[in-house]
Amino acid sequence: MKTLVAFDFDGTLYPIAPYDSEQLLMLISNRKNARYEEAVEIVRRDQEGLLGHENFNRAYDSLARGASRQDMKMVIDELEGKADRAEYQAFRQLARKADLVTISCGTADLAISFLERLGIRDCFRAFHGKEFIYEGDIVTKILFPVDTFEAKAAIVEKYYEEYDRIIAVGDGPTDIPMLKRADKGIIVDLVGKNPNYPFECVHSIAELLERLDSLF
Repeated sequence: MKTLVAFDFDGTLYPIAPYDSEQLLMLISNRKNARYEEAVEIVRRDQEGLLGHENFNRAYDSLARGASRQDMKMVIDELEGKADRAEYQAFRQLARKADLVTISCGTADLAISFLERLGIRDCFRAFHGKEFIYEGDIVTKILFPVDTFEAKAAIVEKYYEEYDRIIAVGDGPTDIPMLKRADKGIIVDLVGKNPNYPFECVHSIAELLERLDSLF
Protein backbone atom coordinates (compact mmCIF):
# COMPACT_ATOMS: atom_id res chain seq x y z
CA MET A 1 0.00 0.00 0.00
CA LYS A 2 1.49 3.32 -1.08
CA THR A 3 1.19 5.80 1.79
CA LEU A 4 1.67 9.55 2.17
CA VAL A 5 2.05 11.32 5.50
CA ALA A 6 1.17 15.03 5.31
CA PHE A 7 2.33 17.32 8.14
CA ASP A 8 1.28 20.81 9.05
CA PHE A 9 4.31 22.91 10.06
CA ASP A 10 3.72 25.59 12.70
CA GLY A 11 2.72 23.99 16.01
CA THR A 12 3.01 20.49 14.56
CA LEU A 13 6.71 20.02 13.81
CA TYR A 14 7.80 22.35 16.61
CA PRO A 15 6.01 23.97 19.59
CA ILE A 16 4.67 27.51 19.28
CA ALA A 17 6.08 29.04 22.46
CA PRO A 18 5.38 31.91 22.40
CA TYR A 19 5.58 32.77 18.68
CA ASP A 20 5.13 30.81 15.47
CA SER A 21 7.64 31.11 12.63
CA GLU A 22 5.75 33.82 10.74
CA GLN A 23 5.15 35.93 13.84
CA LEU A 24 8.86 35.66 14.63
CA LEU A 25 9.84 36.70 11.12
CA MET A 26 7.67 39.81 11.25
CA LEU A 27 9.12 40.79 14.62
CA ILE A 28 12.74 40.06 13.72
CA SER A 29 12.71 41.60 10.25
CA ASN A 30 11.21 44.86 11.55
CA ARG A 31 13.09 45.07 14.84
CA LYS A 32 15.27 47.99 13.68
CA ASN A 33 12.75 50.00 11.67
CA ALA A 34 9.72 52.20 12.23
CA ARG A 35 7.26 49.34 11.66
CA TYR A 36 8.29 47.28 14.68
CA GLU A 37 5.41 48.48 16.87
CA GLU A 38 3.00 47.67 14.03
CA ALA A 39 4.46 44.15 13.87
CA VAL A 40 4.10 43.78 17.65
CA GLU A 41 0.44 44.78 17.44
CA ILE A 42 -0.27 42.39 14.56
CA VAL A 43 1.33 39.52 16.47
CA ARG A 44 -0.62 40.39 19.61
CA ARG A 45 -3.93 40.46 17.75
CA ASP A 46 -3.10 37.23 15.95
CA GLN A 47 -2.25 35.45 19.20
CA GLU A 48 -5.52 36.63 20.74
CA GLY A 49 -7.51 35.38 17.75
CA LEU A 50 -8.65 38.88 16.79
CA LEU A 51 -7.15 39.08 13.31
CA GLY A 52 -8.54 36.32 11.12
CA HIS A 53 -6.72 34.39 8.42
CA GLU A 54 -7.19 36.84 5.55
CA ASN A 55 -6.20 39.86 7.61
CA PHE A 56 -3.13 38.06 8.90
CA ASN A 57 -2.07 37.21 5.35
CA ARG A 58 -2.40 40.84 4.31
CA ALA A 59 -0.30 41.97 7.26
CA TYR A 60 2.28 39.26 6.65
CA ASP A 61 2.53 40.19 2.98
CA SER A 62 3.35 43.72 4.04
CA LEU A 63 5.54 43.12 7.09
CA ALA A 64 7.55 40.09 5.90
CA ARG A 65 8.45 41.57 2.54
CA GLY A 66 11.90 43.06 2.99
CA ALA A 67 13.02 40.25 5.30
CA SER A 68 16.59 39.08 4.70
CA ARG A 69 18.07 35.61 4.70
CA GLN A 70 19.83 36.61 7.92
CA ASP A 71 16.45 37.41 9.48
CA MET A 72 15.24 33.95 8.48
CA LYS A 73 18.35 32.38 9.95
CA MET A 74 17.53 34.07 13.25
CA VAL A 75 13.99 32.63 13.09
CA ILE A 76 15.36 29.14 12.52
CA ASP A 77 17.83 29.62 15.38
CA GLU A 78 14.84 30.26 17.65
CA LEU A 79 12.89 27.25 16.37
CA GLU A 80 15.89 24.96 16.63
CA GLY A 81 16.18 25.90 20.30
CA LYS A 82 12.74 24.34 20.88
CA ALA A 83 13.62 21.05 19.16
CA ASP A 84 15.32 17.92 20.47
CA ARG A 85 17.37 17.03 17.39
CA ALA A 86 17.65 13.37 18.40
CA GLU A 87 13.86 12.93 18.34
CA TYR A 88 13.60 14.09 14.73
CA GLN A 89 16.01 11.49 13.40
CA ALA A 90 13.16 8.95 13.47
CA PHE A 91 11.77 10.78 10.43
CA ARG A 92 14.38 8.85 8.45
CA GLN A 93 12.86 5.53 9.46
CA LEU A 94 9.38 6.83 8.64
CA ALA A 95 10.53 8.06 5.22
CA ARG A 96 11.53 4.50 4.33
CA LYS A 97 7.90 3.43 4.80
CA ALA A 98 5.97 6.39 3.36
CA ASP A 99 6.42 9.58 1.39
CA LEU A 100 6.38 12.71 3.54
CA VAL A 101 5.20 16.24 2.69
CA THR A 102 4.31 19.41 4.55
CA ILE A 103 0.99 21.13 3.80
CA SER A 104 0.71 24.43 5.60
CA CYS A 105 -0.90 27.86 5.41
CA GLY A 106 2.46 28.97 6.80
CA THR A 107 5.67 29.60 4.89
CA ALA A 108 7.25 26.70 3.03
CA ASP A 109 10.65 28.45 2.98
CA LEU A 110 10.71 28.45 6.79
CA ALA A 111 9.65 24.80 6.99
CA ILE A 112 12.39 23.83 4.53
CA SER A 113 15.02 25.79 6.45
CA PHE A 114 13.95 24.28 9.78
CA LEU A 115 14.06 20.71 8.52
CA GLU A 116 17.33 21.38 6.75
CA ARG A 117 18.81 22.64 10.02
CA LEU A 118 17.75 19.38 11.68
CA GLY A 119 19.33 17.39 8.83
CA ILE A 120 16.09 15.78 7.61
CA ARG A 121 14.99 17.98 4.71
CA ASP A 122 15.74 15.14 2.28
CA CYS A 123 13.13 12.98 4.04
CA PHE A 124 10.35 15.13 2.56
CA ARG A 125 9.10 14.92 -1.00
CA ALA A 126 7.41 18.34 -1.19
CA PHE A 127 6.60 21.49 0.79
CA HIS A 128 3.27 23.26 0.28
CA GLY A 129 2.76 26.76 1.70
CA LYS A 130 3.61 30.39 1.17
CA GLU A 131 6.58 30.92 -1.13
CA PHE A 132 9.18 33.68 -0.99
CA ILE A 133 10.54 35.39 -4.11
CA TYR A 134 13.96 36.94 -3.58
CA GLU A 135 16.09 39.62 -5.12
CA GLY A 136 19.52 38.76 -3.80
CA ASP A 137 19.07 38.08 -0.09
CA ILE A 138 15.84 40.06 0.32
CA VAL A 139 12.22 38.86 0.10
CA THR A 140 10.52 41.07 -2.47
CA LYS A 141 7.30 39.09 -3.06
CA ILE A 142 5.26 36.44 -1.26
CA LEU A 143 3.08 33.91 -3.07
CA PHE A 144 0.02 32.39 -1.37
CA PRO A 145 -0.73 29.07 -3.12
CA VAL A 146 -2.25 27.59 0.08
CA ASP A 147 -4.50 30.50 0.99
CA THR A 148 -7.34 28.80 2.89
CA PHE A 149 -7.81 25.92 5.29
CA GLU A 150 -9.87 24.15 2.64
CA ALA A 151 -6.94 24.46 0.22
CA LYS A 152 -4.99 22.11 2.48
CA ALA A 153 -7.74 19.50 2.11
CA ALA A 154 -7.72 20.04 -1.66
CA ILE A 155 -4.01 19.22 -1.79
CA VAL A 156 -4.67 15.99 0.10
CA GLU A 157 -7.45 15.19 -2.37
CA LYS A 158 -5.04 15.68 -5.28
CA TYR A 159 -2.51 13.34 -3.72
CA TYR A 160 -5.08 10.52 -3.77
CA GLU A 161 -4.31 10.26 -7.48
CA GLU A 162 -0.96 8.74 -6.44
CA TYR A 163 -1.51 7.21 -3.00
CA ASP A 164 -3.69 4.45 -1.55
CA ARG A 165 -3.62 5.86 1.97
CA ILE A 166 -2.99 9.32 3.41
CA ILE A 167 -2.28 10.14 7.04
CA ALA A 168 -2.55 13.83 8.00
CA VAL A 169 -0.99 15.42 11.07
CA GLY A 170 -1.84 18.86 12.44
CA ASP A 171 -2.22 20.87 15.63
CA GLY A 172 -5.36 22.97 15.42
CA PRO A 173 -8.45 24.38 13.68
CA THR A 174 -6.66 25.30 10.46
CA ASP A 175 -5.82 21.61 9.95
CA ILE A 176 -9.26 20.10 10.53
CA PRO A 177 -10.36 20.04 6.84
CA MET A 178 -7.09 18.31 5.92
CA LEU A 179 -7.38 15.79 8.75
CA LYS A 180 -10.99 14.99 7.86
CA ARG A 181 -10.11 14.36 4.22
CA ALA A 182 -7.26 11.96 5.05
CA ASP A 183 -7.76 8.29 5.93
CA LYS A 184 -6.41 9.02 9.39
CA GLY A 185 -5.91 12.31 11.20
CA ILE A 186 -3.64 12.89 14.20
CA ILE A 187 -3.49 16.00 16.39
CA VAL A 188 -0.17 17.05 17.93
CA ASP A 189 -0.36 18.94 21.24
CA LEU A 190 3.21 20.03 22.03
CA VAL A 191 2.34 22.74 24.56
CA GLY A 192 -0.31 21.08 26.73
CA LYS A 193 -3.44 22.75 25.38
CA ASN A 194 -5.39 19.45 25.51
CA PRO A 195 -7.53 20.29 22.47
CA ASN A 196 -10.95 18.70 22.13
CA TYR A 197 -10.91 17.45 18.54
CA PRO A 198 -12.34 14.17 17.21
CA PHE A 199 -8.87 12.83 16.39
CA GLU A 200 -6.20 10.85 18.19
CA CYS A 201 -3.85 13.20 20.05
CA VAL A 202 -0.12 12.86 20.81
CA HIS A 203 2.02 15.14 22.95
CA SER A 204 5.58 15.02 21.61
CA ILE A 205 7.50 14.49 18.40
CA ALA A 206 8.81 11.19 19.77
CA GLU A 207 5.27 9.98 20.55
CA LEU A 208 4.07 11.13 17.13
CA LEU A 209 6.79 9.24 15.26
CA GLU A 210 6.26 6.13 17.40
CA ARG A 211 2.52 6.24 16.63
CA LEU A 212 3.09 6.74 12.91
CA ASP A 213 5.57 3.85 12.87
CA SER A 214 2.93 1.60 14.43
CA LEU A 215 0.59 2.23 11.48
CA PHE A 216 2.83 0.28 9.10
